[in-house]
Amino acid sequence: MRERSVTDISNLIGMIYDCALDPECWPEALAAMRRQLGFQYATLALQALPAGIPLLQASSGLAAEWLARIPDYSADFIDRWGGRARVDMLPLTEPAVLSRVNPGWNLHANRYFCEWAEPQGIHDVMALGVLRGPDAIGSIILARHHEQGEISEQEISLGRLLLPHLQRVIAISRILETERLTTSSLRAVLDRLTVGVVLVDTVKTILHANRAAQMMLQSGDVISSRRNCLEFTARAASMALDAAIGRGRPGRGARSCGVDVPIRDERGQNYMVHILPITKGSRRAEVQSAASAALFINPVSSTLNVRRPALATMFELTDAETRVLESITQGSSVGSAARALGVSMATVKTHLQHIFDKTGVRRQADLVALVASLALSPDE
Repeated sequence: MRERSVTDISNLIGMIYDCALDPECWPEALAAMRRQLGFQYATLALQALPAGIPLLQASSGLAAEWLARIPDYSADFIDRWGGRARVDMLPLTEPAVLSRVNPGWNLHANRYFCEWAEPQGIHDVMALGVLRGPDAIGSIILARHHEQGEISEQEISLGRLLLPHLQRVIAISRILETERLTTSSLRAVLDRLTVGVVLVDTVKTILHANRAAQMMLQSGDVISSRRNCLEFTARAASMALDAAIGRGRPGRGARSCGVDVPIRDERGQNYMVHILPITKGSRRAEVQSAASAALFINPVSSTLNVRRPALATMFELTDAETRVLESITQGSSVGSAARALGVSMATVKTHLQHIFDKTGVRRQADLVALVASLALSPDE
């Protein structure tokens, strides 16, 4: 699988959040996802239960003739996983790899294998469950071509890191795709999210803040309201918001894509802010006609609780490099890290340079931002 950079990962997460308010972005996001993880094709399917009526569908890398035939093999595909009961038991917090759930899935031929998987050269599948409820179910399926090799721990780790983002986005998209969208129903969904969501207009007037964002506004640690206008305590976030809505750049319009901004408040609490412009004429504008941007504000553990196995596997870090990464992203200087780890400063600097090379960053601040963006996880 090709080497990833901090820019690649940041862009991918940003594209996923763009889909929250504009489902038409899904094909592009799925394309980026399958390229990053090294898969032949990716599909997203969200269905209403029990009738199986499609609520949201998107795909990338799958020819139209094969896409049209998917419904013919859905029952056989579920059978390859061990049946519906087995599928329903798979945890939503983990990517599911077909060859690990059912190692002999391709030993006993059925219609799915003979007529679908084998002709396309597909030898394995990874599923990301984005929704499982009494009235709807949804997943992203990533198919692996035999020339792309086995699905490794690297792909599984990155899938695990993307899952919380994907599930949050689906929670909003599901409502926006409902024909009878009402302001009250949208606000009810936003209030159930643990991530702060704020809608603002072109002069940063707060049009709506969900429950989590209201608590942030009250504390004033990361965002505040001045005459009902949104203000950030961090200048970088303020500048990003101005750029997103076209302010401060004479003669230039707003950005059309989202941007991620990692910030830290005065108490040392880390946040990842995704700023999504709402362009007129797109489905994003259905959220609220006057809104110019939607902000997703997610608090991250102040010590950046790094998932060691995931990050170590993802960037092929050694144990020593992982320990240095943890120490640096928790605020230690090179000298402090050396003392805490019982090694010389030269050794820490060497490990840090290796980490920079493997993650694609060049400064400690960028490294902290990278880890913050990957540390986002649901509170459930």
